Amino acid sequence: MVVEHVTKEEFDKILSSEKKKIIVDTWTPTCGPCKSISPYFETLSEQFGDKLRFLSINIEEESEIAQRYMITGVPTFIVFKDGKPHNSFVGATRKKLLKFIEEAINEEN
Repeated sequence: MVVEHVTKEEFDKILSSEKKKIIVDTWTPTCGPCKSISPYFETLSEQFGDKLRFLSINIEEESEIAQRYMITGVPTFIVFKDGKPHNSFVGATRKKLLKFIEEAINEEN
C-alpha cells in the first residue's frame, strides 16, 4: 500500500466510508521536517498498509483541513477511527512516528 495524496473532498469521502483506521500526514511544501519524514512515512505505509490507510494532505492547499482539526504545526500526524480524530502528534521524529503507528494498530478497535 502506498500513501495516497488527497484533496479535502477525497479525504471527506474516505473518512465517511473507510472501515480501517486512517493515519494522515499533514504538511506544507516549505516545511523542511515534512520533506525529511515523508520518505519514511512512505516506507511505513508499505510495511503497515494492510492495517492502516495512509493519507497525505498538503494543508497549504487544503487550509480548511488545518482549520477543522486545529493544525498549527507541521508535520502533524492524525489517526482517525470511525471517521473521527482519535490521536495525533506534531513532529518529524522517526522513532516517535513508528511508535505512534504501532500503538494505533495495537489498540483495541
